[in-house]
Amino acid sequence: MDLGDKIKQRRLELDLTLEEVGNIVGVSKSTVMKWETGYIENMKRDKIVLLAKALKVSPLWIMGLEENDEYNNSIMIPVYGSIPAGVPLEAIEDIQDYEDIPVDWLKGDRKYIALKVKGDSMYPKYLDGDTVIIMLQPDCENGQDCACYVNGYNATLKTVNKYDGKIELKPINPNYPPRTYNHPGEVTILGVVKELRRKI
Repeated sequence: MDLGDKIKQRRLELDLTLEEVGNIVGVSKSTVMKWETGYIENMKRDKIVLLAKALKVSPLWIMGLEENDEYNNSIMIPVYGSIPAGVPLEAIEDIQDYEDIPVDWLKGDRKYIALKVKGDSMYPKYLDGDTVIIMLQPDCENGQDCACYVNGYNATLKTVNKYDGKIELKPINPNYPPRTYNHPGEVTILGVVKELRRKI
């Protein structure tokens, strides 16, 4: 069975239409049909990742480099350099890399992205250039490290504490003071840190 046939077979196993797959990947159903007939040579990397996500397989499987047909291993998520407030994630072009996460993490319709750490406000726990895996959710427990929007700016990584209609965003680095804002209102939580990835 060639790769196009395998893509089609996997789509049918998941009971997905051409249009549904196209909507996830951001292409027309005719493009998905073209891939299923074997025309995948010029598929862009971001589309490979999204198609893999739609079919619950690894990007290597989409590229024909992984013959293992175990689908429940890992998927790739984008690593963003910055995440502007109010911009849909799929529209952000500042993708710097991709990271693997276990497919099991997606149970319960959970969603994840990765974010590059910038600066030293969360030193020594997080270093400039680290990658954090963020589980997307609009709230958190006190003491959790979160990606947050403050007054509509890019997402920032801070430890969150909430009390009496206020929310404190606390850096770990003692050289930076904690800041307190009205909540809800001035701060929006994008998600909670699930895992830290560091290249050495």
